[in-house]
Amino acid sequence: MTKRLGVHKAMVYGCFLGNAPIILYPFALLLPKWAALWFLSFLIGSLSLFNTIFYAGITVANNRAVPTTDRAKLNGLASLGASISRATAPILAGTLVQFSFSSYLFPAKWGSLFAYLVLTSVAMSSYMLTSNLPEEVFPEEETTKLNHKDMETAVVEDISD
Repeated sequence: MTKRLGVHKAMVYGCFLGNAPIILYPFALLLPKWAALWFLSFLIGSLSLFNTIFYAGITVANNRAVPTTDRAKLNGLASLGASISRATAPILAGTLVQFSFSSYLFPAKWGSLFAYLVLTSVAMSSYMLTSNLPEEVFPEEETTKLNHKDMETAVVEDISD
């Protein structure tokens, strides 16, 4: 996708299509159990596929944003951030679910709607942030690398000397 659309558009499409299926989750309540199982399996599969495209786009964009000498530092910081997110997300999600179903602010029947609205708003805000990122700007190639034409010129000069 990045070759056809570019990194920015692949990230935006991946983020949107990876988050849009969240809106369809409540419709599973209207289906019989066997159909709901297939429906939710399809939604989770599409969510995983497009989120993978989104995260790959983020990685490519990050690596293009810094010089090659700083990529190791950037990827280390990105891994640290991803690890912290993976460690805290289950805690926050569990707290959200616990609060939604046992809070005295609203009945438990509406608690699932509250959790759904929070998750949907987080997903859509990530899409809005991604779509507002500036278009990709390719930095100039490093001056230490010679392109093919420069190599031919260097070889011709060496032969003529």
